[in-house]
Amino acid sequence: MSNLPDNAFAELLKPGSDYEIKEIEIAGVTQTVFANAPKTMHDVYRDASVKFGDKDFLVYEDQRWTFKQAYDQSIKLASQLTNEYGITKGDRVAVACRNYPELVFSLMAIHGLGAVSVLMNAWWTGPELEYGLEDCGARVFIADEERLERAAPHLKKLGLGVISIRTDKSFDLDLRKIENLIATDKSTIMPPVDMESDDTALIMYTSGTTGHPKGAYSSHRNIIGTLLSFEVTAYAKARGAPKKPKSTTSDKKPSKPKVRLQSSTLIAVPLFHVTGLIVQLFLSYRVARKVSLIYKWDPEVAIDIIEKEKVTAFTGVPTMSRELIEHPSWNLRDTSSLKDMATGGAPRPAEQVKQFTKKATHIRPGQGYGLTETCGLGASISAEDYITRPTSVGKPSYPLVTMKIVDEAGQSLPTGERGEICIKSSTIIQGYWNKPEATKKEFKDGWFFSGDIGYLDEEGYLFIVDRAKEIIIRGGENISCSEVESAIYEHPNVIEACVFGVPHDRLGESVATMIYSQPDSSLTSDEIREHLVSRLAKFKVPEHIWFTKDQLIRGATGKIQKRDIKAKAIEKHLSS
Repeated sequence: MSNLPDNAFAELLKPGSDYEIKEIEIAGVTQTVFANAPKTMHDVYRDASVKFGDKDFLVYEDQRWTFKQAYDQSIKLASQLTNEYGITKGDRVAVACRNYPELVFSLMAIHGLGAVSVLMNAWWTGPELEYGLEDCGARVFIADEERLERAAPHLKKLGLGVISIRTDKSFDLDLRKIENLIATDKSTIMPPVDMESDDTALIMYTSGTTGHPKGAYSSHRNIIGTLLSFEVTAYAKARGAPKKPKSTTSDKKPSKPKVRLQSSTLIAVPLFHVTGLIVQLFLSYRVARKVSLIYKWDPEVAIDIIEKEKVTAFTGVPTMSRELIEHPSWNLRDTSSLKDMATGGAPRPAEQVKQFTKKATHIRPGQGYGLTETCGLGASISAEDYITRPTSVGKPSYPLVTMKIVDEAGQSLPTGERGEICIKSSTIIQGYWNKPEATKKEFKDGWFFSGDIGYLDEEGYLFIVDRAKEIIIRGGENISCSEVESAIYEHPNVIEACVFGVPHDRLGESVATMIYSQPDSSLTSDEIREHLVSRLAKFKVPEHIWFTKDQLIRGATGKIQKRDIKAKAIEKHLSS
């Protein structure tokens, strides 16, 4: 269902239109798709370079590229990946870095060759990077200085080609600088490759409920379906909006001609997350949107970019939008170009939605619900709809998404009853790389079992109330409780450990753990943190570490009762 009038979509989706829909069979399941969608992501890049050629596309500090210039960079890099490293269709090329322009050129080049881009979490430690590179079977690793420094001890044994981004250091590796590869190549056309819509295009790692992160792999069709869904919804909103009555007065003063701004977005969330990559970057190719990248989140820098580049839309985790409107510079700078400010990756507190009506009256707030497994598509809500329902994430994204709420047995529940949110869409990923059992468990008959607990009200609005999976969402980062517990258990003085999320005003949740240690040990929080920093990315290391002299609470089956432990810990340690 959609929160827009049916007639707003009817004309856009009719046969013969750009957004015509049809039903096809994908992996044995009937799915709704866009009939006239581009076949591959390379088609998206190439079409944008032709259609929007000289428009600004990519801005990073004092550097700037048009759509055509960015595509030309990717052609040269693709040529080098083929000639120097033998990359061909289906090969995996891993990328780990900050939000640099070279990451964008790399993705375009990789997809142009029909290869698979693997986005690695830039916060990972060396062992975590090694795991990801081995798991995906990468042939080439493209990384910036910080990531190379972490990964260097592990790269030689992996036998990868290594390409560096913005560093003069070699780390005693046989590597090539990406800027030199591009500068020395004279190619002007992308190497010809025969690709199909259902070829795998992307692997993004997402924390699961057990052990190591899972590589969620998606096809070109999965990704492009998300892009066209956002497009058609935007057009439908424009068509369904009430028309302003024309003035009938004859003495009206002539108004100044309006200057139409180019659509522009600021990407402050990491591009290794689905929100930054698909919802912001990839969508920009389709809608001629200028993209400003930011190296590291800083609200002062963000406000400066909003004013300088006339940013019209911003999407980030809730902490970002909050820090923007509460920053002392917010009312001192010209942010009038900014019309939409959405959040994703974590729920935005209802109180924060109210603040928009006071501190950012010219901006339409919005909230999106999507997962890596859905290529970012799920549900959305904005403007007055959102202000009147601040605890909802909106209605399922029409026309591709269908949702249902199920009980523990997988049976559909009536309207208003809470259960697990299940999503069906042609944007659902192909599965988890090298993990057939995990794929089988979470994807059933075309439905993705999200692990989120929620309900649909009588009007079709979705409300999320809890999570069934043992996942902590800290500032938009998904953290597996099991992964953190496994690392804690490697300490010789730990007998039992329970990891869980606790409320955090700025980040949504922070990581906490309750530990039952050896009776004769004097284990401290600092020792646990020191033990974990070499094993886990910094954002996964618990902020709260508590110890108990007793065995952790168990249920009748002997399983540690995480919910009870969490509730007691919050009451005892955080309530004061």
